[in-house]
Amino acid sequence: HGSKSTTVAEALYAAAWICGEFCSHLKEPQKTLESMLNTKITLFPGHIQSVYYQNILKIITYIIQTLDNEELLTKQLLTTSIDKMSVFLSSGDVEAQERASVSLNILKTALKLMGKSEFNFNELSVLFEGVLNPVATKAQRKVAIPNGLDLDAWINDPPSESEDESPSTNTRYDSKGLFDGDEVDNNNSNAYSADKYSYQKAKPYAELTTEELEKQRESRKQSEQMNPFYLKDTKKTKSTQQTETSSHTVNGNERVKT
Repeated sequence: HGSKSTTVAEALYAAAWICGEFCSHLKEPQKTLESMLNTKITLFPGHIQSVYYQNILKIITYIIQTLDNEELLTKQLLTTSIDKMSVFLSSGDVEAQERASVSLNILKTALKLMGKSEFNFNELSVLFEGVLNPVATKAQRKVAIPNGLDLDAWINDPPSESEDESPSTNTRYDSKGLFDGDEVDNNNSNAYSADKYSYQKAKPYAELTTEELEKQRESRKQSEQMNPFYLKDTKKTKSTQQTETSSHTVNGNERVKT
């Protein structure tokens, strides 16, 4: 079903737009509306849901126009549509949620105005008057830049070079090593003085000799061996066990099995 369902969904995308844009050509607009208010719409991709919600409002507006100000039928239509469209607010797509919310609030406002006898159909139909053409991809290039607008100028003052080169300050937790056994010299980090409220500058780094590096390496190995939480390499042990040989005698002859 995978490829077929995707193709059908894309066909519904175009069909929903056509139904909303050319409502007057629908043979049974009420049945079309009922089909488009199906809760399974939320299973479609977000861009298809968005087109559905936008054109559902167009069809509702057209049906209200054909009712010739019959208040009872109009209220029933609005109430039913509001109940079903409330489910669409749980859509996982942000744009679909927004369009469903806008359409739903328009219908709620119309129903509220009808209760106060202040509803005017022309205010609802005016939302879809005029021709809404798509915007060309190169339309922005035709818009002239306003006078006095310098796109290369800074909006805010750029940071000074002294701020960029200022050394970062370390916290009091930097004095501890990341792993057990690691030692960090406190003099090499920026130490905070609680009495003077000032930072001490870090001392220059001194390169360790070969002997000092070897001592640190041996100390680290010992700490790893003593640490019960450090994972040891057990590959050698397993390979040794697998290559052990066993000897046994068969019919008086000694055989070696590997």
